[in-house]
Amino acid sequence: MDDDDDEQAAITEAKAQIAEQRRGEKLLQMGKRTTREDPEYLSTFFKASRLHFIGAWRERWHEILDGREEEEEEDDESPERVIFHVDLDCFFASVATRDKPELRKVPVAVCWGDGAKASTSEISSANYKAREFGVRAGMFLGEARKMCPSLVTIPFEFEKYAEAAAAAFGRVLDATPRVVGLSIDECVADVSRAVRAADVASVAASLRKAIENATGCTASIGSAKNRMLAKIATSFAKPDGHFHLAFEDAEDLLRTMPVSTLPSIGPKRSRDLAAVGIETCGDLAADRPKLEATLGAKLAGEALKNARGIDDRPWEPRPPRKSVSAQCSYGVRCGDEADASRLIDRLVDEVAVRAKRLLPPSAGLKGCGIKIWRSKTGADQSSCKSGVGHGLCDVLTRVAPFSDQQHQTTTTVEALDDRARALAARLFKDAAIAPADVRGLGVFFTLAKPPDPDPSQVKITTLFQQQQQQQQQNPRKRRRYERPPVVVPVGLPGCGKSTFFAEYLEPLGVVRACQDLLRRREAVKFVVDKHAARRRRPVFVDRTNYDRDQRADWVAIAKARGVPCVALVFDATPATCAARARARVAHEGRLDRSNPAQCDRVVRIINQRLRPVADDEGFDRVIHLQQDADADVKRRIAQDLAPPQQQQPPPPPPLTVVTTTGRDQTVPPPPKQQQPPPIPATDHPQEEATTTTSEGAWTCRACTFLNRNPTFLCCEICQTTRE
Repeated sequence: MDDDDDEQAAITEAKAQIAEQRRGEKLLQMGKRTTREDPEYLSTFFKASRLHFIGAWRERWHEILDGREEEEEEDDESPERVIFHVDLDCFFASVATRDKPELRKVPVAVCWGDGAKASTSEISSANYKAREFGVRAGMFLGEARKMCPSLVTIPFEFEKYAEAAAAAFGRVLDATPRVVGLSIDECVADVSRAVRAADVASVAASLRKAIENATGCTASIGSAKNRMLAKIATSFAKPDGHFHLAFEDAEDLLRTMPVSTLPSIGPKRSRDLAAVGIETCGDLAADRPKLEATLGAKLAGEALKNARGIDDRPWEPRPPRKSVSAQCSYGVRCGDEADASRLIDRLVDEVAVRAKRLLPPSAGLKGCGIKIWRSKTGADQSSCKSGVGHGLCDVLTRVAPFSDQQHQTTTTVEALDDRARALAARLFKDAAIAPADVRGLGVFFTLAKPPDPDPSQVKITTLFQQQQQQQQQNPRKRRRYERPPVVVPVGLPGCGKSTFFAEYLEPLGVVRACQDLLRRREAVKFVVDKHAARRRRPVFVDRTNYDRDQRADWVAIAKARGVPCVALVFDATPATCAARARARVAHEGRLDRSNPAQCDRVVRIINQRLRPVADDEGFDRVIHLQQDADADVKRRIAQDLAPPQQQQPPPPPPLTVVTTTGRDQTVPPPPKQQQPPPIPATDHPQEEATTTTSEGAWTCRACTFLNRNPTFLCCEICQTTRE
């Protein structure tokens, strides 16, 4: 009973403090107003809007970065990449309670509303005490009161949030310069360099302690090899903890998680997938045709990669801005066209001020757009939040380019004039919406191109130009080969050889010689020798190549044909390889989920025979690809092995020119004495070894060579028959 009395006394004390705080908050003393009654409504709205405050955090993030000295970027070839996802726990509520110990004992939520049972004030943040009752962010206060009658609500304190967030991100930037701000209470950080001197758990504990000392708020940290997995790990770290998600465990974990977990799948696409029976990440690979029909081939491929734990998103601390905008969809009421015109002018002026503050004077502005919330016909006024919200609406957008007497279609920030007002007014007029039906308005300027960077900042294109000049001055430093190389992958089954080829080498024109498809080693040697002799495209010898004897043939062929030979070593642990093999579907060599015992046995045997590449084996270069290497590392290695763009030696004569699919190509004619008889007519065309292309040409499914003579029964390169 004493504990209950103490808790009630704490609640009473907390409510008294909050009431005093509310009496001193000017924004809460103005009552319900609209744009029709108050000419200065917009300025008040932008000061009081939490969504505007959160959206404007990007500017504050740039200010934090501007105050930091540029540091050298992390080496992309580091053996182990570790990404932290840092999330401040129930941030707004934590800031509200950090200076008031008595509030930490009671359920607390942050919102503008107070005590009304039917209040539609939206909760922005709730502490963990309130969450025990089911109170969540995004919930209306009236609904939360039913779950937790003792809930204490605190008004927003934007300046305190900004101060605490800046201090928290400052501690993260102290640990590593590679930080991307996601919102006011979360960021991702590449701590690969930091974890070389200490283990991941120690670095995370040290960073969490530093954040708490600087802000008085706790933070949860998820760690993994990429941003997506780190964010997932954070959900297991909350509250006030750390969780590391190993890459080899990611696919099994993701299999049961909803598709909305993936960064490539938003709410709308989640609903589209649910409509066709795809709800979890494990469902994605079950029916790829259905997935591609729903999302499209490109997005389906991205989703499948995400479901395997792969995240290729670029690292952009300052993503380029595409537009500048201002909008208001609360308290907007227009009695006539004059009210609407004044509101549009005020929004245009606000956007112009933001553009001049955020962009350099020379930044090009391509056009102006307007966004209109139109009340649905017959919509119930009671659906409007607090009586002045937008309620049920249709949202319309109209965009038009800037133009003048000289027919210029762009302008600049410094040249902004009344054209923006006139253009926005014309767009509203063309929309033909009655002013009385307007429930929200927004104006935005679109950028013609990303703003010019600071002249003192070195452009990445400049770095590439410098690198090319250095390579021309010193040919030994050229990264690309003068002749297409023979690439010899070395690694266990399941180490990622075929996946690396399909995702990174095949799009660059590299040829695959796969023993699982060709079956015989002699057939693989034949394909490798033919392509090495042609010197047109690199050839990828897709075998395990586990020891010196296995690799010697490819070195000998390359030397005999005068092309480089490169060893590409896939450094993956046997446990990881076995797990990947067991997860595969329809593998050419049947090392997949249909035969898990065989996967384990083969990986174990090959691992016993696997020998590292020695310096005296004759390779021109040995490249090591770590199992946790990110997409940038893989892409750079692939481009290093890609076909050369210049100074290609001509193929051996004789030559003939044929026309295929609309362009001329030079190919060697097949020897006449080796031509097989014509393909007999049949009502059942065979497709076991080939894939037919346009104009009678066909691609060999074994070695991927494009055979342009439709009368051939077998592949010109590897002799695989079409039937």
